[in-house]
Amino acid sequence: SKGCAFLSELLIDVIVMDLPDFIAPLLDNVRTAITEDGAFESLAEAASNLMFIEQIKWMLRDSSADNTVHMDILELIYAKASSMLPYLSTKDENEDRHLAKLTKGLYQVASLDGIDESIFYEALQELVQQDDPPPFLHGCALGLLYSRDSITVSDMISYVNAYLFGTGEMMKRSGLFLGGIFFTAWDIIFHHSEFLDGISNVLGQLDEDSFLVLLPDLRLAFSTFSPSSINRIAETVAQSLGHGDDMLTEQAVPEKTLSTGIKLDEYAAEILRQRGIA
Repeated sequence: SKGCAFLSELLIDVIVMDLPDFIAPLLDNVRTAITEDGAFESLAEAASNLMFIEQIKWMLRDSSADNTVHMDILELIYAKASSMLPYLSTKDENEDRHLAKLTKGLYQVASLDGIDESIFYEALQELVQQDDPPPFLHGCALGLLYSRDSITVSDMISYVNAYLFGTGEMMKRSGLFLGGIFFTAWDIIFHHSEFLDGISNVLGQLDEDSFLVLLPDLRLAFSTFSPSSINRIAETVAQSLGHGDDMLTEQAVPEKTLSTGIKLDEYAAEILRQRGIA
């Protein structure tokens, strides 16, 4: 049988092509598929697709009737997908990022009128309390909870420290975890200087080998910021280290420092390429 994602994509095609006679039968098929579809990815994608239909519902000929059926189905899919959030698991980085992207889509669905957002946020709370959630998804979920004021900056710093001060695999996943936070709550750095200060202080305590392990994912995590935002971050770090603006505008860079920086950047980029990310 076809999953909810496939059927919802077909429904979009039918609406865009203005084939109203096929809408009701397809909605019935989607409703039937909800019970059988046990894949989070399919359900989350279907929820986003149906949200898109909600946003273009003016294209439906009989919008009042069809929209009532559609919203009912959307809420069922959204609730089932949300209920699966605490149990998501993967060791694959790309899948981890994909799960986070789908979760961010559910966050948008949760904000729609008529949708019970508490279902989503309660599931996020369960997710972040799991023993070993996928790191990027973990950071993504915490960022969404932070944006809703469900957790504090101090809570966020505690989670970051748990990763950075962790042993073995926990520490290695710190960069991915930070990337997840920046994926949904990038503004935390600019609104709360103590968050960036906390990261900077912890990184300063790492030995060289540990830092090199984290470097590729840290590089990728901060690549989500625009050049102007990176300049603001650099200014904040410089100030926290007791340096003035001249540290950022000084023209003369020692050759050894420049060479080391280039080699570190090339090293990080190569590791990311080997992992199929960059």
